[in-house]
Amino acid sequence: MVGGIVAANYGWRVAFFVAGAPGIVLAIWMFWVKEPNSSVQGSSTQDNYAKRANFKATLATIMADASIRHAFFAAALTAIVGYGAISWVSVYLIRSHEMSIAQTGIYLAFVIGILGAFGTWVGGVLADRFGARDKTWSLKFVALVILAVKKFYPQNCNAK
Repeated sequence: MVGGIVAANYGWRVAFFVAGAPGIVLAIWMFWVKEPNSSVQGSSTQDNYAKRANFKATLATIMADASIRHAFFAAALTAIVGYGAISWVSVYLIRSHEMSIAQTGIYLAFVIGILGAFGTWVGGVLADRFGARDKTWSLKFVALVILAVKKFYPQNCNAK
């Protein structure tokens, strides 16, 4: 929402700067954050590192289990398509529905931000409920929702 309003009043370059500023501030702040003491009482730091799973072992475990591997790849593909589509939604709204940049920012903040957060929460609750009866339904529910919302994607994105 802020990006749309800033872009409408000051241009897209300033909007990018405003969007990136919090990340830069956070990155600078991280230089002063102390690393938490992760050693378990009575053991050395060396023992703690040995107890942690390393990346190679974790990746081997994921690749060995077909259901986890397929879930990871499905999630990655869904994210790639979803984020790719989201990148162009604002352009589509501006060109096809003649919305201003500020209107588009406010609209997308509501639809993606507020409704997206609510939908994620409700979807998680429902997936947990279905998964309580049968563990496989946690992921089946997510897959069915993705297939169901596909019907609402715009079929013709040509501008007027």
